[in-house]
Amino acid sequence: METLEMVRVGGACLDSLLINGWQVEQSAKFEAVPEVLRNLGKPAMTPIMEPSRNDFTQTNSFWLFAHDDEGPAACISARMDDVGEEGLGAFLSRSMSRGYPPLEGGMLRFDADYVGQQMRRKLVYIGELYVRKSARGNREALENLLMLTHSVAALKWQADWHYAFMRARDVKLGMDRTYWFTRRWPGVMEWTNPPEGRSEMEWLVAIPREDMPQVARYYLKGPKG
Repeated sequence: METLEMVRVGGACLDSLLINGWQVEQSAKFEAVPEVLRNLGKPAMTPIMEPSRNDFTQTNSFWLFAHDDEGPAACISARMDDVGEEGLGAFLSRSMSRGYPPLEGGMLRFDADYVGQQMRRKLVYIGELYVRKSARGNREALENLLMLTHSVAALKWQADWHYAFMRARDVKLGMDRTYWFTRRWPGVMEWTNPPEGRSEMEWLVAIPREDMPQVARYYLKGPKG
C-alpha cells in the first residue's frame, strides 16, 4: 500500500475524531498503561497485552488513548509478532497457554488449521479496545479509532495480517465491519474450560495486507466527522 495514502487516512481519522470530541495520543509508556486503564474503568487486561507478562518495546507494540472533556475516553492497543512460516495457530496455542494456564482454563488448541496456516509471517494483534461508559454510543468515533489503529500499524510494520477476536454477538451486530476487518471465522479456539472473559463463541476477524488499499480508499471517499 502507498505510504502517502495511509498518511492521508491517519490524518482524516484524527480530524474526524476531533470533530467527535476525541483527541488521540500514541504511547509506548507501557508501565503507565494499568493506571490509565483503571481511570477508564476497564476491569482487566488480556494476558497477550498485559505489560507485566510481556516484553514490549516501541518496536513491537503501541497504545492509542483517546481523551475528551471528561478525561480518558477510550483505549486500544496493537502488537506485532513475526511468526515466520509457523502460522497463527501454533503461535496462538503457545502464547494463549502461557497466558491462561491449564488449571485456569487453558486453550486446548486453535481449531482452524486452514486459517492458522494461511496467516503467517508478520501478524498484528489488535485488542484491549475499551470505551468509558459515559463515552459510549458513538459508532462513528469507534470507526475512526479503529481505522487510525490500522493505519498506524500499517505504517509502522507493513504486516501481512491484522487480526482480533470478537464476541459472537458483536459480529452479529456487524461490528467487525465497523472495525474494518474483511475476513471472519467462527469458533476458532477450543478451550479446556473457557476462563472468565473468553468463550468458544468468539470469532477470529482479520484483514490481510492485500485488502488494506481498497479499505483505505473506501474510507477516504466516505463521509467522516
